[in-house]
Amino acid sequence: MAETYQRSLYKELFNDSVDNDETFYKSIFTTPVYEDLLLGVLRENSEAIALASDVAERNLSILRRIYVSGLAVFKDAIKHESGNSETKDTTGTSTQLPTGKLSLSSDAILDNGGGDITELNGIQLNNCSRQVLPEFDEGDDLTTLNGKDDKNSSKNNSTHSLTSEREFDFLDDKLRAQLIENVIKIFRVWFQNIIDVNYKLRKAKDLTDDNDLCVKVFESSNEKGDMTPLVQLLTELKWFLNIALQRIEESPAGTQFLNLTSIKEAINLLNKILKSFYIGLSYHKSTSDEYNVLKSLLFSFYEIDFSNILLRIIKITNPTAQEEGGYKPAKVVLSVDTLVNLYILLGVLVNIPAIFIPDVQTNSDITTLPTALKNPYRQLFDAEYDWNLFNEEVNLKFLPLFCMEYSYCYKFRPDLMLNKIQNSSLINWISGNRLSSDLYVNCLTTDVITNLQVNNKLTLTNNAEEDLYLKELNDIYEHKLRRLTIRGTDDDSHLEMAKLLPVLINMYTLSQNPSFVKVFTIQRYKFYSDLESKSEDEIEHVELFEVWLCLLSYLFEYQYRSSLMQDLTKLSLATLFNLPMEPLLNFQINEFKWKLCHQKVPFVPLNTDRVGYKASVFYILDAIQNLLRFNLTYKLNVTNLSMGLTMVYNILDLFQKDLTIDLSNYAWEDLHLSLFGLIKFFKKQSLIKSKYVTPEELGGLVEDCLLILNLLLDARFNSVQQDNVEETSTIMSMLGFSTARSISYSLIYNILLNFESIQSLVTTFDLKDSKKLHTLFHCMNYFDGVFYLTEDSKLKAQINKIDVIDFDFDSPEFLSAINAYTNEEHEDASSPVVSEKPNGTSSGYKYKNTLRHSSSATVSDKDMLNIIQNVLSQRY
Repeated sequence: MAETYQRSLYKELFNDSVDNDETFYKSIFTTPVYEDLLLGVLRENSEAIALASDVAERNLSILRRIYVSGLAVFKDAIKHESGNSETKDTTGTSTQLPTGKLSLSSDAILDNGGGDITELNGIQLNNCSRQVLPEFDEGDDLTTLNGKDDKNSSKNNSTHSLTSEREFDFLDDKLRAQLIENVIKIFRVWFQNIIDVNYKLRKAKDLTDDNDLCVKVFESSNEKGDMTPLVQLLTELKWFLNIALQRIEESPAGTQFLNLTSIKEAINLLNKILKSFYIGLSYHKSTSDEYNVLKSLLFSFYEIDFSNILLRIIKITNPTAQEEGGYKPAKVVLSVDTLVNLYILLGVLVNIPAIFIPDVQTNSDITTLPTALKNPYRQLFDAEYDWNLFNEEVNLKFLPLFCMEYSYCYKFRPDLMLNKIQNSSLINWISGNRLSSDLYVNCLTTDVITNLQVNNKLTLTNNAEEDLYLKELNDIYEHKLRRLTIRGTDDDSHLEMAKLLPVLINMYTLSQNPSFVKVFTIQRYKFYSDLESKSEDEIEHVELFEVWLCLLSYLFEYQYRSSLMQDLTKLSLATLFNLPMEPLLNFQINEFKWKLCHQKVPFVPLNTDRVGYKASVFYILDAIQNLLRFNLTYKLNVTNLSMGLTMVYNILDLFQKDLTIDLSNYAWEDLHLSLFGLIKFFKKQSLIKSKYVTPEELGGLVEDCLLILNLLLDARFNSVQQDNVEETSTIMSMLGFSTARSISYSLIYNILLNFESIQSLVTTFDLKDSKKLHTLFHCMNYFDGVFYLTEDSKLKAQINKIDVIDFDFDSPEFLSAINAYTNEEHEDASSPVVSEKPNGTSSGYKYKNTLRHSSSATVSDKDMLNIIQNVLSQRY
């Protein structure tokens, strides 16, 4: 029968020649939904409401009536007892919802991400533990499918039998579960209609403050003394979820749960409701009535507190550690899509911008003082983490996902570092690298370590091939690779990373919990100083921190391509700022195993000593260089670049203060190149005049960059000697000069080459009087007296000067002049002490945004609002 019945039913919704009664509206919810058809009908008739056409009032009334009828059906279907909405353990609730006592052979039930009404009957298919429903005629009314009604009853009169106080008391468990799921789906379609109509009108520039559909539907519904329709819906959803979860919690392993798909659909509905509010909040002015209506609607999620419900969902989907060792599988294993939707809901609710939560909540009783309001969802991220909780709640879910995304990113484009090594030897080239002894080449990260089908250390069962979560992730991975094959990799935007956004917003929130950070940054496996002595166990072992850190280098390299990548970068940088430096010094990263993103030139090289291990703080410097090198466009993301530069400054400041840190093996020349690439870019007049970046913002970035140069000129860096292993046969070595140079040598050389650019920026942004740049200015003045560094200086020819462009990097003239400067003790050129203000910014800076993230990097309300809208808008 397909959708014939639904088509005729939905057409009657807005038929102005018929006055439909309550029975008709209820039949919308008791008939298996055909989502596309219903959404199309709602869209077509809702646009008239927003545009204030002749039928606007009637259509608005119908839209509201659909909602109210749905509430009545839902309340009846879930057997909600008034007054028990906030009670967890309600007497007699054990029979309120479908029991589903069928026993399954598997310990964990996989929530089916398919969502089709024919896919959740609780009958186990052959060779599959997923639950599916028996098919039925889509034209049938759900309330007539219990096998007891007259088979000859007319479908369009199916609701006539609903005459008792509880109209659905006669339904069996299976049909009740289907009805609940059906109602929730229709509510989701109802809110999707609001989103689609407002989006279409906004795109056509027809959306104004007075025709927002969401506002129109809800603005007059808040009558004094009554619950709003939204609060009623949230209350019913919370009651249903409470009882459904209680059923799962109290049932033994192997029990069949008929309401799993309804729980999944409830999560999806909550996300859809939030999205319908947030898209309007970003559009309307904060002083408008429409904005205040939406703000009030959003606050309903904090009046009806779902935090305990969400915590219980997390708990039933977590494996649990056992005293005898190992982990007991979870009762319910979420599909990847449902897990992502859960992370969306968690991330959005906990990170609501403070501007949307009142400082206090007033009470109707005038004798009761107002109470301070706190975000109730914060408690979900405030647990005291130890290794077991970290493993159960985070590691075993995030780790396989990160490994999958890393493998995908690595295969997006060729590894140019790998190509360079492979082509560096004739023997390697002839043998196809089969005879190569290079550890970078021989460490097959994506073939073994992050391979979800091979590495058993990524699963609790110690059998990757049988882990349902890993199998689904691997299916997603292969699907993404097939799409790349079809679409090609010429366009950076073909890199698909949407599923990371909900995960990283949760990571950012977790990073504000010190106990989480402590476990997250502890290296648990044995560290081998000699990679040749590594074991297979070490190779296959994966730490969440290291794969996350490596993945960041890929996000940073492609940050400029989309708002999604920019939000991923912003959240990642903010998370990095929440990590203390000490564990970052102790945690060693195997850079042969965790291959940095080397997909564009000039790529960041490996450490000069080629031992393979480096402290993660150096690895972070590498990753941030990808951000600094490959995202220089006129639509500059100022916040991300500022955070990246501040992180570089903080790390260098740590190096300056801690003399025990070995700096000799890092590729400092490449860091210098990254910084001077920025300086050249900042000097472009087209950027200075760009409409995308204000002079104040650009001035802050310039000051950030120059402050880093100033810090690098400190005596601490000049005292570190570094061998250039790639230049062993230069004229200098032939003449007996050492190839070892201080870190400062390359820096000063680049300052001289870019002297005019620095001078121009200092003048343009009025930084010449900055006391914070004292060391840099001293250096520039010193060499201005030695070389011709500008065209103007050549016009004032002096016998004692030489032209800087006449000499190579390692020429004796440069070596002599730079060593003469660095060997002197310039007491007056030492960096002045920077006093810190309580808000984390340093006094004496020219621009307010300079090093503004020096002590913390909390995402601003404005940026978080944009991130939340992006999280809710992505197609996952």
